[in-house]
Amino acid sequence: MDGTEVSTTTTNTGGSTTTTTSVPIVEGDREDENDATPQADIPLAQGEDGETILQVSLPVGVGVTAQQVTGTSAGTLRDLLIAASNPRIDEEQVFDEILQAGIDAYVPTVQNEQEVTVRTVTFESNGSVPTQPIRVTGATGTGEDDEQNPNRQEALVIDVSNLPSGTVIEFDKVEFAIIIGAVSVSGGEGRNFVVADDDNQYIVLGEDDDVLRGGGGKDTVGSLGGADQLFGDAGNDTVFGGSGNDSLSGGSGEDKLNGGLGIDTALLSGNRADYSIELIGNGQVNLTQQTSGETTRLWDVERLQFDQGDSLTLAHSANEALGQHLIGTWLGRDPTTAEAEAIQNWQGEGQAIIDAFLRYLAPESVQALSQEELLAGLADNPNILRLDAIRAVTGSPGDDRAELPTGLGLSIDGSGGHDVLGLNAPRSNLHLEAKNGQLELTRLDDGSMYLLSNIEMLGFSNGDTLVLAHNGVEAIIARLYQGFLGRNATEAEWSAERAYIHSDQADANDLLARFQQQANTANLDDAGYIQQLIQNTLGRAATTAELSTYQTKLTDGSLDRGWLAVELAASEEAAAAITGVMQFDGWV
Repeated sequence: MDGTEVSTTTTNTGGSTTTTTSVPIVEGDREDENDATPQADIPLAQGEDGETILQVSLPVGVGVTAQQVTGTSAGTLRDLLIAASNPRIDEEQVFDEILQAGIDAYVPTVQNEQEVTVRTVTFESNGSVPTQPIRVTGATGTGEDDEQNPNRQEALVIDVSNLPSGTVIEFDKVEFAIIIGAVSVSGGEGRNFVVADDDNQYIVLGEDDDVLRGGGGKDTVGSLGGADQLFGDAGNDTVFGGSGNDSLSGGSGEDKLNGGLGIDTALLSGNRADYSIELIGNGQVNLTQQTSGETTRLWDVERLQFDQGDSLTLAHSANEALGQHLIGTWLGRDPTTAEAEAIQNWQGEGQAIIDAFLRYLAPESVQALSQEELLAGLADNPNILRLDAIRAVTGSPGDDRAELPTGLGLSIDGSGGHDVLGLNAPRSNLHLEAKNGQLELTRLDDGSMYLLSNIEMLGFSNGDTLVLAHNGVEAIIARLYQGFLGRNATEAEWSAERAYIHSDQADANDLLARFQQQANTANLDDAGYIQQLIQNTLGRAATTAELSTYQTKLTDGSLDRGWLAVELAASEEAAAAITGVMQFDGWV
């Protein structure tokens, strides 16, 4: 199957049937039989109509064994998950944590156990770190709000203990997974519930509402969006929430929590009196558990919620402190998430918050109070810790270059001029996403976030760059660097290029001639020129039809070499293939 041998065996024991699907380690000379992925795509489960509902995609050097247990004595979903995971976990305490925090938290949420695809998936390798990720893909169902299959789910026990350090697994459309062994897990289309054992794991999944638990070990647990519940559990962990309103817990150990954008809550054991609190500067808070001495470092967290007693609001601005004081003092509660978001994003003066409180929330008895009475105790409110951090930065009208710090999230408006932001990280360590006309960046090691507008270029620590084009013309010209030269524009080149194309001297034919001269394309015949352009621009070889069509046009003069490069760079395929250019219409 897909160039790889697949075998299936069945065994019957005491009223239950175990079906085992085995795939040997994928060899490098495998012939790929489909173009769905470059890996070997192996279906592990099919629906009633023969459609694939669970698939693994194996890179070279990786094999897999998957087991399904059915029959009258197979038991409930809970029984199946316990039977699959317990024998693979040596320590009873670790299994108990997976049982309580994972299985017993997930199973009650299932509406129909008959529609849950349960598999034990065990990977093996040749000892080398795979050059591509292993992919595990389920079918649309509960986690994706599929109206046709609202109860369809996947519940997997995934054993990676035989894989080398550095192996990456990508999850998509998998509702529940128990991870056994050290691995990096990414992806995460749909809502995911993932619980891991006490090995060191890196678990960072995509947008949607996830529940992620690192278990013991030194873990990184994060999500890129959604209203998430994120737990480092035991060990020295890094936990981050991305965009959205999240709950974060480091558990025991020395932990770092970064809430990211939104209204985020840190969950802490005991009560407030158990901790000493230190302000580190610009929004950073250090908590020390006074009995154990363990510390938790916080960034971009708006509320501390303890097991016992009152919560503590971390007010990053005067407006946040004001809103918390009014609602907490006069309504006897914390602001709702919607209220807290409105206050956090309010750009005006505090008087407008007071007016809105009196108009929409305050009872008549409070409306009669004077403003002095309303605000009494604000300065020393014990339930508010003032951070007064800088969260928004606007550049000068001229050309600026700055290095982005880690930690507290920043909203950065470059304003006018040619602005470049440097990051002390390679491009591969960042998640970049266009949202509502802005560029949202998340560091994948610690969750630091940035919301950018009116920036012209990003520079990364490995020397790579990202052009942030302000219109279609800029985007096409930036892609020409890849098409002609096989690389992104440098900071100096893009600064000079923008100055030229926005000047009175700009001439498209001169610009194209310059690119061709720099790429030394005069030495190429038409076929070689076309092949090089398509390979550089689209990341693939030219088809026979493309070669024939473009050679004819170049020969009859209906298209010249320079404008062929423009035609390719302007295509949707080029926009998807060239990752060094993003377009934000309307930026200045």
